Amino acid sequence: MWYLIQQTSEWTATWVTTPNIKLYIQPGGDAYEQQHNLGPEGRKNILDYLDNHNGLYLGICAGFFYSAASYYWQGILYNHPYLLGRFPTLEGPITDIANWPNYALTRLSNGIEAIYYGGPTRGYRLTPADLPGEVKATFVSVPGNPPAVLTYRRMLLTSVHLEAYENEGVTGLSTAQRVENYRYLAHLIDEVAEMNHVGTSADTVVDWMLTGISAQDIQMPPYRWLAPKTGAVATKSTLVLRT
Repeated sequence: MWYLIQQTSEWTATWVTTPNIKLYIQPGGDAYEQQHNLGPEGRKNILDYLDNHNGLYLGICAGFFYSAASYYWQGILYNHPYLLGRFPTLEGPITDIANWPNYALTRLSNGIEAIYYGGPTRGYRLTPADLPGEVKATFVSVPGNPPAVLTYRRMLLTSVHLEAYENEGVTGLSTAQRVENYRYLAHLIDEVAEMNHVGTSADTVVDWMLTGISAQDIQMPPYRWLAPKTGAVATKSTLVLRT
């Protein structure tokens, strides 16, 4: 099931209070705000979850930025103190696709078409192209085809919003494209879970994504997240997949 952990000014979830978490999701938003709100304790808990509890990490857009040791944003290098520090320096936005704060539907090397909304990459203009991990898809419309989706150790990192829902804060994404993106995201989750010997019930995630269960209730503007119906609206929160 999906669990929603409300987050205000401090991180309250630990391995003790939320056992059996299989997938931690750091969503889009603002990487500075994320590292500031999670702080040192949140960072320590996430790293402990990854290193000592067989955990998996899904970082989307700002969640991808948060995974890094530092990042360039609009040409300025930031070394925020509570970034996760598990990935080399990133950069964004990719202005060949869309100038911030605009977004655009963009095609990836595997044929997927997904929403790009200021997410990071490496080897674009300010960072070297070398990187750890395995690139799963690249940006075909950008010179040099920098990475859009990759896996590294226990992390699945995506610059594009594979979770975006048509006509929810974004336009230009069709239902067919959203369904295909959800299938692809579930496949990636399964893949990184299998690689790290973790069971995640990703097939159930696909079912929920395809049928739209509870998509009216949980919103992470400008994207919809799928979760059990709670009547809550998430504006600053963290989602995890728990069995």
